[in-house]
Amino acid sequence: MAKKSYSFLLLMAISTVIFPVYCSHPKPGISTFPKDVQASLIQAGSNAQELIDVIHHYSKSPPDSLKLKAAYFLIGNMEEWHYYQGEQLDHYQDYFKSVRAEEVYTGAMNRKYLGSLYGPFSYDNLRLKYDIREVTKKQLIENIDMAFKV
Repeated sequence: MAKKSYSFLLLMAISTVIFPVYCSHPKPGISTFPKDVQASLIQAGSNAQELIDVIHHYSKSPPDSLKLKAAYFLIGNMEEWHYYQGEQLDHYQDYFKSVRAEEVYTGAMNRKYLGSLYGPFSYDNLRLKYDIREVTKKQLIENIDMAFKV
């Protein structure tokens, strides 16, 4: 019985030292990505796995090697791209959609008029969203595939 307890304690001691060290290192394969892609993956935070899945998707097949390069390029250059979200912006977009749908343009549309409808436009009322943290693997794969199809 003492022999089993000793083995168990040794296993526990090794795992408490090895496991945290292993988990603190990048996952296998990430270090082989280009440096700009690695930097983007760090910026992606919890969305990094979505981007890694895109890379793995195109890594499976040699005919997709150009698509893999495209994925590297897009992911590596995505860090600064962003967009805004918010109720006020939704109102403005809905207004412009309705104007386009009616094909009515008076030429008199201005900031004062829109401001009287929805309040003065301010970026302070909007949330800044970074593409690198929001884009899904489905979106990225679909867009790369569509670009190559065209």
